[in-house]
Amino acid sequence: MPIVFPALERNARSHWNQAVHSLTLNVRKIFSDLDPELFEECLLKFQEDEAKEEEVRTKREATWKRLEDIAAEKAATTEPVLVPLILPARTTSGL
Repeated sequence: MPIVFPALERNARSHWNQAVHSLTLNVRKIFSDLDPELFEECLLKFQEDEAKEEEVRTKREATWKRLEDIAAEKAATTEPVLVPLILPARTTSGL
């Protein structure tokens, strides 16, 4: 179930096809009834992953905003735009 859970959640929240949406809700219900503890664990992990994705998106937007601001400041001059490279911290899993 952990492998398919993210796709089920995304389909349950916003799939455009009503039949797919209904079937997804049925499958979620079956999984929930079969192993409620695993279902809750998967749901928490999915929510944590979503929060991390939102944080990454916010950081990315802030970086682009910073780059745009720097470029706008330097646009009137002939000075090159130099932006230091900031690499994200790597996790122990290598991701």
